[in-house]
Amino acid sequence: MKGRYAGVSMSVYGAILPGTARLARLPAEPSAEATRRWKVVQWHREHGACLRKTGRHFTLSPDTVSRWVGAETAHGVGGLEPKSRRPRRVRQPTTPTEVVLAIQRAREAHPRWGREKLRVLLVQEGVRISAKSIDRVLRRLRARGVLVEPKVVRTGLQAAARRRPRRPADLVVDRPGVLVQVDCKQVAVAPGSVVFEFGAIDCFTRQRVVQLYPKQHSRAGAQFLEQVVQAFPFPIQAIQTDGGSEFLGEFGPKVAQLGLVQYWNRPNYPQGNGRIERSFGTDEREFWQVEELPGDLAGLRAALAAWDHVYHTERPHQALGYRTPDQFYQEWLATHPKPAPSTERRVVSDMS
Repeated sequence: MKGRYAGVSMSVYGAILPGTARLARLPAEPSAEATRRWKVVQWHREHGACLRKTGRHFTLSPDTVSRWVGAETAHGVGGLEPKSRRPRRVRQPTTPTEVVLAIQRAREAHPRWGREKLRVLLVQEGVRISAKSIDRVLRRLRARGVLVEPKVVRTGLQAAARRRPRRPADLVVDRPGVLVQVDCKQVAVAPGSVVFEFGAIDCFTRQRVVQLYPKQHSRAGAQFLEQVVQAFPFPIQAIQTDGGSEFLGEFGPKVAQLGLVQYWNRPNYPQGNGRIERSFGTDEREFWQVEELPGDLAGLRAALAAWDHVYHTERPHQALGYRTPDQFYQEWLATHPKPAPSTERRVVSDMS
């Protein structure tokens, strides 16, 4: 098949031949689909011109083969080009022009109002239309370029959030301290009384540090980060947090002071901090819901520290092959002794 439409004359002595306008709109070379169909037609002709035999060979229906053969016979290879499947008659908008103009005026007068507010405003003007229809009208007006709306201006905090570094896709967590996930959870310890559990977990060994604070602010976050660095028996390379206020303010300078790299989890994506979220879930089911808890902060901290000891030394972890975090770390140290300056977890003092 050379020169897809070779030999097709577009005009004879100035007269336009029937069908040449369609051919003129076709590409210079056949598409992959047209080439595939042309091979089916050629095989059909070379093997007895049997529609059913060709259909079985190419897993096609005889009607399809017949249609392709007829199109190629009538129009050549160009007849095998896929045609648009768009319906010839499509549903047209039925919203009256005066309603469209009313929606446009309302939107331009209140460019930050959503469809529900616009619907209430239009009802007050005597125009009854569904919120979804308002959406469709606004979309058509935008497509036509006739709707005048102000540009979306991002605030400084929004722009800064977009510039926050995410965890690199090629970051390999193959040793302790490569990545530590940090988060905070509110815990209701009594009716009307809450405390905030800060947690940090190493993604490789599942060793962690937890602490309770009466308030959720950046000062508590900075204090907790310092505890984390002191408590882990290995150096930390990077941490990952969400965009909560406890990880802003004083927390950022503390990260720089400790020489750490901070990655930010994507908004509304708790799976990105799945290790610490799972750790909090374990605390909720196996500690907060089953233990008899004291009523003061000091007592709660002591109880949480006792549970954390069980978490590290007694509780088997499925992700670690049903070993405890301390067992897993000790086994890793047996073959990788250099990166860790200490083999024992250090106990840090409580900080209010």
